[in-house]
Parts: sequence; structure tokens; C-alpha cells
Amino acid sequence: KDDIESKTKLLDMKATSHGAFGFLWQGLSEKGFSPYWEVGVITLRKLFMIVVIMLFQDSNKNIQMVVALMGLFVFTILHVNVKPYDAFVHDKLEILSLLVSQVTLFIGLLANFFKEDQNSDKRTMTETEASSLNYTLGMVIALVNLLFVVYFVLNLIFHVYFFMPKSVRTRLNRCCGCFCRRCKRK
Repeated sequence: KDDIESKTKLLDMKATSHGAFGFLWQGLSEKGFSPYWEVGVITLRKLFMIVVIMLFQDSNKNIQMVVALMGLFVFTILHVNVKPYDAFVHDKLEILSLLVSQVTLFIGLLANFFKEDQNSDKRTMTETEASSLNYTLGMVIALVNLLFVVYFVLNLIFHVYFFMPKSVRTRLNRCCGCFCRRCKRK
């Protein structure tokens, strides 16, 4: 009887902890270091970015961006080697988010180089050309980030579709069958 009570108590504690902290490991593969990915690597990546911002705030912004780019590159390689998520879609989303961050920083670095070039005595562009280039680089950054947000929203819609009650999915199939054809195949 004590054994059953202790197992029941243990299951209650597990359910409570999973309800409170399950978001930290839900969707992660259960092999190797993967269950600790959110707590370990992603938290470390956020901490790394904060440290880079804080330590290099008085330094040249280009140095700050290069160090951040190198760190993101290391975290991307780590992610590609570990593939911590149990769903390919989640791994792809994480890799794309890392790549978008790197592209944003890299284009920002280029923009800074061109801006510094304009402030030097050896200018290679007119003020109008520099302004136009700066605008173009800003639009590329905005476009890359917008494409990622669209990709994220489409994945979110795709995931939400399967959590809907069957009656709602059936109505949705009738209303917009072209959207849900891919879902019907699975």
C-alpha cells in the first residue's frame, strides 16, 4: 500500500513539474544532450549575446557584430550536429532563425563598413549612392526577416490545424480545400 501511495505521489509530482516546466523540453528528442537543449544551449546562446552586447558596448560596433556572428556560427554548427528536436520542422525552424540572425548581423556589418567609408577622407561613393545603398541593405534585412516570419506563421498554422477538433477541420477542408490538401495526405 505504501508503494502504491509513493508511486501516486511521484506521478503527481511529475505531472506538476511537467505542467509548470514542460515547455522547456517538450518537442525535444530524448537522446543524448537533447532534453537539456533549451535549458543549456539556447539559454547559453542568449547569455552569450547579452555578454557580447554588454562587454563590447564601448568598443567599435563592427567588433561587436563580428564576435556575435562568430558565436552564432558556433551555435549553428552545434545545432546542425546535435539536431535536438524530435520533429524535422522544429530543427529547420531553429536553423533558419539562426541563419536569419546571422544574415541580419552580416548585412548590418556591411552597412557599418559603408557608413564608415563615407565618414573617411577616401570616400568611394557619393552621398546619394551611400544613402541608396543603406536603404537597399535595410530593405534586404527587412525582407529576410519578413520571409522568416511568414515561414514561421505558416508552420504555426500547419501545427494548429492538427490540434483542432475534427469537426472544425472538416469545415475548414470544405471552405479552403486547397490549403488543407497537404494535410489530407498525411
